Amino acid sequence: MSANEELFVVHVREQRERTLVGHDGREYESPPQQREQALRLIELMLGRDVAAGGEREHCWREPVAGGQRSITLRRADEVR
Repeated sequence: MSANEELFVVHVREQRERTLVGHDGREYESPPQQREQALRLIELMLGRDVAAGGEREHCWREPVAGGQRSITLRRADEVR
């Protein structure tokens, strides 16, 4: 399988302060998708352009109201 045919999964985890926002956080894992689509999803969540090199996994962390958001990009075949 070539790099263009590989599928990627975006995993998002938000950790929040319950007393501020009413919950401890949320998690989301995208369906497998092409790398460019996965990067566009990450850019939408971060509100900025991202550049992920050829590495197999990449992680971004951003502050959000009452906590933190972690976004991880992984190859779909490496997700358990």
